[in-house]
Amino acid sequence: MHVGRKDATDVSVAREEERGEERWKVEYRLPRERTLRLWISPKQGGSIVRIQEQFKAADFEIVDTVDCENRNVPGTETWFPKQTVYNQVKGDGEVLMHEEVEVNVVSLNKPIDPSIFTLKSIGSLTPGTFVHRKAKKPDASFIEGVAVWNGKILVPTNEFDDKAKEPAP
Repeated sequence: MHVGRKDATDVSVAREEERGEERWKVEYRLPRERTLRLWISPKQGGSIVRIQEQFKAADFEIVDTVDCENRNVPGTETWFPKQTVYNQVKGDGEVLMHEEVEVNVVSLNKPIDPSIFTLKSIGSLTPGTFVHRKAKKPDASFIEGVAVWNGKILVPTNEFDDKAKEPAP
């Protein structure tokens, strides 16, 4: 199984049930005695409902856990984390950190036809804004990745930086 990390080992996937809900647990090992676990909920649109990393720090073990309660945006297939709880706990149970975030208002823009939604059509996009581009077709004139909007076109970041360093005419 491929999980997106070349250094992952001992990858496993298992079906589990928690609070009457089916979940898929993906677990793998990483270098330096780290273990990563992800729980995915088919009922919540295939969303991740828990991420956990376990590792050694100094002479004790730490477990970082992020639990998400996801909600569906009405009328869509889009899910978002309604409530997120982060805990960092030492192996002996001592809580080192605890944070909670709750999203109370969610709104989405209506989809825009990609043929009219272009960088040129966004009049308020400030020159110098970094943009990540993933080309649909290989394009020798553009290296995929981060570029900078110069007010007319996307340019590689180094070209934009070079122009910014030139003295004004």
